[in-house]
Amino acid sequence: MRLMRERHLVLVKEMDAHYKAIEAETQEHFAEFLEKWKRLAKNKIEQYRIAFILLKQEKEERESEQRHIIGAVSYTHLRAHETPEHLVCRLLLEKKKKKKK
Repeated sequence: MRLMRERHLVLVKEMDAHYKAIEAETQEHFAEFLEKWKRLAKNKIEQYRIAFILLKQEKEERESEQRHIIGAVSYTHLRAHETPEHLVCRLLLEKKKKKKK
């Protein structure tokens, strides 16, 4: 009986040692997994940050172009770009307005 008990204690100690080794290995694999995940997450965040900056710059450029296109201009500026056809049309309209008054 004593022999059986000693053998049982040896087996329990061996099993405990194996479980501790398995636990240490599992912890090591888990730590490696977390480090890989953190690196991937950091890379993704950096990619999204760069993409966001580029999109923001594109938006600002488009808005700047649109402001330039849509922006108000003076009557003098419009007259400076007047073609002979526009001039004739404008003069006729002004003449018509004078007749009505």
